[in-house]
Amino acid sequence: MGKKICIAVIGLMLSLGMISCGNSTDEADNPKAQWIRDAYATISSGHFPRLKAVSWWHENWDSVSLRIDSSEASLQAYREAVADDAFVTEPRFSADKLLPPDDSRYYLAAFPDFCGPEDCVSAERIRDFEALADKPIAWAYFSDNWFDPATGQPRIRFPRAAVEAIDAAGRVPFVRLMARTRYEEGK
Repeated sequence: MGKKICIAVIGLMLSLGMISCGNSTDEADNPKAQWIRDAYATISSGHFPRLKAVSWWHENWDSVSLRIDSSEASLQAYREAVADDAFVTEPRFSADKLLPPDDSRYYLAAFPDFCGPEDCVSAERIRDFEALADKPIAWAYFSDNWFDPATGQPRIRFPRAAVEAIDAAGRVPFVRLMARTRYEEGK
């Protein structure tokens, strides 16, 4: 059996009550900016040898702003954190298999705000995120919903257009399988 690769989904942890996502522009009054600095410093410290990738969930989700630009302080903290050489953006492959990055390094990835149903994939959204972050990403992930959010009806098919759009943007597609044929809030 091969090594397990762990991925930390950063923005989502903010929404799960780990910290307030305040949008204050005052650096001293911005716990999100401090959390970003602390989180990325902790990740790059080498204390988690099985962690090989970090991915930011970049969107406004319900009443929580997970975007890296929810405030100028948060945006600056994110840019400074990912500028560290520990966060790499060029994936390594062998025989078409994704390899872990070199020791003490982590792939940098994102869900670059592919809209509410998490499947409005476009190269433009990837470019917008990377311009905002001042750094490219190794892969972009999106959700493959097995229901049509517009009609509420089942829609079970491989998301070929989304995968092709990410690939054409020069990034590795990461499909987040949402194997449900209906969605009910709170269930």
